[in-house]
Amino acid sequence: MRRRSRASRGRDLWCHASRAPATYGYGRAEDLAGILIVAAIWGSAVLAGIQSFEKLLSGRGTSHLTLGMVAAVIGIVGNQLVARYKMRVGRAIKSAPLIVDARHSRLDAIASFGALIGLIGVALRMTASSVVWVTSP
Repeated sequence: MRRRSRASRGRDLWCHASRAPATYGYGRAEDLAGILIVAAIWGSAVLAGIQSFEKLLSGRGTSHLTLGMVAAVIGIVGNQLVARYKMRVGRAIKSAPLIVDARHSRLDAIASFGALIGLIGVALRMTASSVVWVTSP
């Protein structure tokens, strides 16, 4: 779901970058940078989709659980800290976009928490926690 929202954000950036050239700032360089960012977002989404599909077909178990759990915890803490900072600054300068972005960062932290719960379930051999059935060694 997150990848899909990132990909749709990439589509919006592409539409913005393909408009008439800017008459301010660095002009065309900003447009080209936007296109490169969109290409990176879409490339990441396509690669994640391909790898997920291959893993579903292969039936391999999940590996590197500890590393995944550490990354999820870092994601939770980092996104919460960023969300609080953005919220504080957004309220101080009365910026609705910054407040909304703070809420988005908080939702990213919740998504990381969901990933952590799923990884813990896989580590405990709870087959309902993973789409790919966990096989005992």
